[in-house]
Amino acid sequence: MVDIARSPTESSGFSRKLAALIIIVYAIVTLIPITWIILTGFKSVTSSITYPPEVFFEPSLEGYVNLFTTRTRQSKEYLEALPPPETWYEELVRSREMVIAGPSKFLVVTQTHLLSVLEQLFFQFF
Repeated sequence: MVDIARSPTESSGFSRKLAALIIIVYAIVTLIPITWIILTGFKSVTSSITYPPEVFFEPSLEGYVNLFTTRTRQSKEYLEALPPPETWYEELVRSREMVIAGPSKFLVVTQTHLLSVLEQLFFQFF
């Protein structure tokens, strides 16, 4: 005789496997858009807005250079008069007929500003 009695609080092997499968499928479905967003950050401007979307692309840091710098468009004569670019990001910006004019106007977070914000948060809670 086979004993088929089990505790109502203990789950069966099938229900544990089903729960694990649901969690794995949910994790994959949740991570796909996050992965897509991160990968889009490494696409060039034209590559990030193409339709249909490109899955395989040549990675570029152009978007991050645009985020952290202020650029100005210049004439070819002006660009030719400049000395050769010293860094990879200057070369990237000049390939778009631009020069770096300074840091970003949108991301102005200095160390002292960051420390003052953290200090205010610390004193607010303690």
